Amino acid sequence: MNNVEQQDKCNLKDSLELDGLLVDVSFQAGLNIKSAIAHYDLQQLPLWIEQLRSGAKINQSENRAVLHLALRAQDGDHFACEGKNVVTDVIETRMKMKRFTQSVSSGEILGATGKQITTFIHIGVGGSGLGPRLVLEALNGHRGESCNPAVHIVTSMDSSELADVVAKCDPEATQIVLASKSFSTLETLLNGNSLIGWLAKSMDLDESTIKHYHVIAATANPTAAAEAGIPEQHIFKFWDWVGGRFSLWSSIGLPVALALGYDQYEALLDGARAADLHFMNAPADQNIAVWLAVVGLWNVDMRGVTAHSVVAYTYRLRSLVSYLQQLEMESNGKKVDINGVGIRQKTATVLFGGVGSDVQHSYFQLLHQGKWQISSDFIAVASVEEQFKGHNNHLLSNCFAQILALSEGNQGVDVDGHAHCEGGKPCTLILLPRLSAYYLGMLIAIYEHKVYVQGKLLKINSFDQWGVELGKKIAKNIHSKMLTSGFESNSSERIDQWVQRVKESGET
Repeated sequence: MNNVEQQDKCNLKDSLELDGLLVDVSFQAGLNIKSAIAHYDLQQLPLWIEQLRSGAKINQSENRAVLHLALRAQDGDHFACEGKNVVTDVIETRMKMKRFTQSVSSGEILGATGKQITTFIHIGVGGSGLGPRLVLEALNGHRGESCNPAVHIVTSMDSSELADVVAKCDPEATQIVLASKSFSTLETLLNGNSLIGWLAKSMDLDESTIKHYHVIAATANPTAAAEAGIPEQHIFKFWDWVGGRFSLWSSIGLPVALALGYDQYEALLDGARAADLHFMNAPADQNIAVWLAVVGLWNVDMRGVTAHSVVAYTYRLRSLVSYLQQLEMESNGKKVDINGVGIRQKTATVLFGGVGSDVQHSYFQLLHQGKWQISSDFIAVASVEEQFKGHNNHLLSNCFAQILALSEGNQGVDVDGHAHCEGGKPCTLILLPRLSAYYLGMLIAIYEHKVYVQGKLLKINSFDQWGVELGKKIAKNIHSKMLTSGFESNSSERIDQWVQRVKESGET
């Protein structure tokens, strides 16, 4: 959409609207948003935004630029890395994805036996899997022409997930997408090698032939993909400046374009770009990402909130919480500042949630009457298909009622102690006009900007994840001992006992 900046408007006192998407913080338990914004030092907001535009190496611990905004740029935009505008390369890869998607839909892409490719298995972990899964589930009702292929997402090393997917696929009509930034991710390559073996055995072909016809790579290491035997036309690159949890907008989004049609993929990018333009141009006191960032920090700093609930009142957003858990907790779950010095303040909250109205009957009792301090985001969709409006009216009634009940409780009502709800629980409503690719892209990008602003205010690096790397390193050592006898001296006695139990179980 054109002139998004002009469409962005502030209407009510405690709400902001961006092209029809409403963010309302009026039930933040008496919080004055203007005062809260003034409480935090946002004078450097223009600098922080410029760092995203210019490719500054704000991921200091890994000496990397952070340029995921460039992935949704349009021709004529400027995002630089080491002095070079990267938008040309981004659009070139995007056009390669478009041509491939169209070739698949038209039946031009054939497998090794000459059969048309009609199914894709996308293998990824973390953002490489969570992002595509979220979008495909959310926009399942927006699938394009019937000739669009089926796409399955596999994210776990658990072989049962792989087995369930393989059972649905015709090997001669299936291609694998290996989504790995480094092209060395254990989970991705393990699953990929298993699938390559399955394809080779099913078609009685050698693995090099399978890789030529049936394997695709989405990676920032195209050299490694080529060395593994994947042909250049099947390698869709992205770049070192793309963080895994921000990679949906890169070639990692290929399954979105395949399953839904390239126009839906572009609409997703357009929605994210609209959020980018708003974030980069709106002043702090009218900036949605700043509002959400400040509200979240205020609740932690001033109210002692330790956990944050996100509830999507649409089943199609059932994977949103998993996506946001990685985005928020992996980004800002840190204990040192950008200089590596320990900090005293709390950083990311524990994020959890689910789908409304299901979770009203599971954990909402704790929100209403438990002793923990928990804030909430409610995400709802205003308009649905005509035949489902009756359902949606009930759903929205429950969503709005829960916000009111959590905020106001039943103060003033003559109830005994068991039924008493004190209220005062901080809530934010995000209301989408409809669940489309455009508004989904906007929603995700808004949360990305929120995380970035919070990281800057906390003076931490939101773009590394050294704790995750530690677990991977230890796992490699333990796995090597699964295959041999004994352990290295740094393995604990208890781990030794667990592994021995596993070995004994296998023997029986």
